[in-house]
Amino acid sequence: MKLPYEVLVQGYFVESEVTIDWTSDTMKSNPETERLIEEAWSAREAEARKNNQLLFPGTLYRLADWSEAGGTLNIVFGFTDYKDLVGTNLCHPEIAEEYGTEYLSNGTAACTVVITVDHKLVVQQRSDRVYEHPGKYHVCGGNLEPDEGGPKYLSPFSIMKRELWEELWIEPEYIADMHCLGLVKDGHTLKPEMIFQTLLRVQADDIARGKGPEHRQLLLINESASDLLEFLASRIDQFVPVGLACLVTYGQRRFGNPWVMAFLARVSNQES
Repeated sequence: MKLPYEVLVQGYFVESEVTIDWTSDTMKSNPETERLIEEAWSAREAEARKNNQLLFPGTLYRLADWSEAGGTLNIVFGFTDYKDLVGTNLCHPEIAEEYGTEYLSNGTAACTVVITVDHKLVVQQRSDRVYEHPGKYHVCGGNLEPDEGGPKYLSPFSIMKRELWEELWIEPEYIADMHCLGLVKDGHTLKPEMIFQTLLRVQADDIARGKGPEHRQLLLINESASDLLEFLASRIDQFVPVGLACLVTYGQRRFGNPWVMAFLARVSNQES
């Protein structure tokens, strides 16, 4: 079975093993892609007004290149914005086939599987009000965007910790360990995403269960090979592709290649 995502890099990197470089290169455009972007953004603005959502074309980090050598993951970022991301990757990924991937925004995000000290995996179901993947299952995450450190200060680990606080009220001191598991991209939109694994010092009952603006419910899955396989395989079409990638990559690392083969076999049997 072809999974709805592509793994670009897979590993187990601590913060010091992920380095960031910068490029001045930006997304290419032509009159046709500019028209598509304007039309998509106008439609998105109308939808935001209807749903009473905040919307602005804020700056995002754009994946330009990556490499892995000697246990270090190096990522090269440039800049893009949310308007170009909506108009290319999210609404018109076919631009890549017509003109090349350099005509995509490739605004990048990050997400993490969260494991509590009592061996529960935290999964969220996204709200119907969010623009990207409403109602789908996902893990904690968000777009990579500049913060108070300035546009060329980027720590994906710090951004991931910020998302954990904003979505789940998990304070940094409750984080026991965090690793980057690699880099993936959505099989349809081609949007890149860094994926992480976060171990907590707190139990599942200590995590906020309240509904936030971005999710409708929070689910706790037993950290066992069988429970994770069953949960993912039975809901594969209901998952955000990169969230699925994050959990499958974690499952492979935690339970080994036989677990991945069993997962793929189960999914293939469901299709036949």
